[in-house]
Amino acid sequence: TSSRLETETIGGRKLWHAATKDAPAPAATLLPAVDELLVGYKDRDDVLDPALARRINAGGGMLAPSVLAGERIVGTWRRELGASRVVVATDLHARAARVEVTRAARRFAAFLERAYDEAR
Repeated sequence: TSSRLETETIGGRKLWHAATKDAPAPAATLLPAVDELLVGYKDRDDVLDPALARRINAGGGMLAPSVLAGERIVGTWRRELGASRVVVATDLHARAARVEVTRAARRFAAFLERAYDEAR
């Protein structure tokens, strides 16, 4: 990877990011409750639809674990750990992301070295 920065102008604002030649990011990612994408910025409008804001931050300063699909937060998720399995439940605002989110949940289970179950 390169250490130089690149810029993009989106919505009239100049945004900076690291220039990389790595493989593209997954289509969906399960983010923890304390993730810099949401915690690190006061203005979350670029990634979070205002209609989802209360689901992600119900008050009291705590954020829910979030589902990132593409460049937007599309819902929340939770997990239940068993000795050999993990159940992942999602509450998605955008149903189109279901296949990508299932792939992300399977990657999470593999990371934990557990079998994956989808919540019903």
